[in-house]
Amino acid sequence: MEDIFPARVAFFKNPFDEIGHEQLQRLDTITSQIVRDIMALPGVKEMRIKPKEIRMKKEELASWDDIEDHVCQILNRALRKKQIKRVK
Repeated sequence: MEDIFPARVAFFKNPFDEIGHEQLQRLDTITSQIVRDIMALPGVKEMRIKPKEIRMKKEELASWDDIEDHVCQILNRALRKKQIKRVK
């Protein structure tokens, strides 16, 4: 399985702060777009990425059901894979 992100951890908060913008600039094009697309989803509050893993926090009133489907679509489109698994 390919890594989603190089061997380090990056943390993003919504809205992006200065540190988040700096981290985005260090990402490759595909990973940067994944982060931007996921963070643009309604209800996504925070996101942490590292190799083979993405963790998110949602706003209190947001629904995981709404967010999860969109995240899987974003990842499948960006990575062109159908082996993306949800771990709860």
